[in-house]
Amino acid sequence: MAKATKAGDPSNPETRFGPLASARQKDIVEGFIAEAEAQGGEILCDGRGALAETGGFYVEPTIIGQTDSSARIVQQEIFGPVLAVSRFEGENEAVRLANSTPYGLAATVWTRDLGRAHRMADRIDAGMTKIMTAPVQRMGAGFSHSAEAAKQSGFGIEGGFGALDSYSRLQAVEFHYGDTP
Repeated sequence: MAKATKAGDPSNPETRFGPLASARQKDIVEGFIAEAEAQGGEILCDGRGALAETGGFYVEPTIIGQTDSSARIVQQEIFGPVLAVSRFEGENEAVRLANSTPYGLAATVWTRDLGRAHRMADRIDAGMTKIMTAPVQRMGAGFSHSAEAAKQSGFGIEGGFGALDSYSRLQAVEFHYGDTP
């Protein structure tokens, strides 16, 4: 599925994601991938070199397996289409791995077990936790409801009506009107 998902011109309705924001960000993302590969990570799907002929800042989906939980690609926010996959044994280890980074913007739990979904969402320290049972192809990647990033990920509330609060200021006004007794 990752190999079939292609980057492209954002104005094309068939495009699922466009370029990265800058040449610098493309270099950062490709640097993460190269470092993970040098540290023994297995490149299962390599998105480097995508649409190079356009001169755009494209990186297609990249999946890296056999990553160590202390690897930089696991511990840092990449801001690119890269997935580092780690093996785990059971819920406790999965939660430990998920919470072992200094970041907590978002997390995804893949399960069909509703009880497990609730336990995991309660224990993972992230601003937003998605529960997935199957891949979903949809346009956009934004928050459709309010969430506040955790740990060192961002600041403030993103998405939904809660995000509008950052554009306003709470003010109390007391009005005493009338004759004084």
